Amino acid sequence: MLSSAWKTGSKRRYSGSAAGQPAAAWSFNYPTQGTGTLMTSVSSAGDVNGDGFSDVIVGCSEEYNGSGGGPGTPQGSAAVFHGGAGGLSVLPNWSRTNNNNSYGSDVSCAGDVNGDGFSEILISGLQFGTGQANEGRVELYSGGLSGLSTIASWSFETDQASATLGSAESAGDVNGDGFSDVIVGSPLYDNGHLDEGRMWMFTGSPSGLRPQVLMVVSEISQALPLSGSLLPLPVM
Repeated sequence: MLSSAWKTGSKRRYSGSAAGQPAAAWSFNYPTQGTGTLMTSVSSAGDVNGDGFSDVIVGCSEEYNGSGGGPGTPQGSAAVFHGGAGGLSVLPNWSRTNNNNSYGSDVSCAGDVNGDGFSEILISGLQFGTGQANEGRVELYSGGLSGLSTIASWSFETDQASATLGSAESAGDVNGDGFSDVIVGSPLYDNGHLDEGRMWMFTGSPSGLRPQVLMVVSEISQALPLSGSLLPLPVM
């Protein structure tokens, strides 16, 4: 079981037993934490290096890299800890930092999107903006024998100001082709109604996630928040 301390910047892993929940088997505190540090997301990363042990990813948005606990410069980051016979590594085996302070607001395992036997991971920035302010962005990093890639192999943005990206998760293998697929959600996307939200699904392939969208799910009524429309799009 994984647990997080939202404001203090601490993550802990608890091992279950017949006697109940013991003391934490592993914990980590961000070394750069300062005023306002928020460790906002933690998830299994799958097995990113194929050693047979599960790994863990931690996201820290609104991190402030000031020394001595001062405010410093806002940024966001994510870190992966490899599992092993002795448990999780003490220090991160892989990390990424971005000057956008929403980077790392959601982290998750993407499954194996390219079928090479290694897990991929997803890092979201809720209010990340490049072309449009607060449009949101998600990045995918591929696993391998030495661990995760240093450069994102796939990314997606809403291309709509203030839409944000709430989360990105593995969808399993929705089309049965042997590759994991990914679903991405935007809670404030506009498409005929204000803040109606939208989800996109992307399929895996031998070369990774395809850039084309397989399916879009959009809310069609503000009065009926659970109703929606499925818009299948061609896969290339």
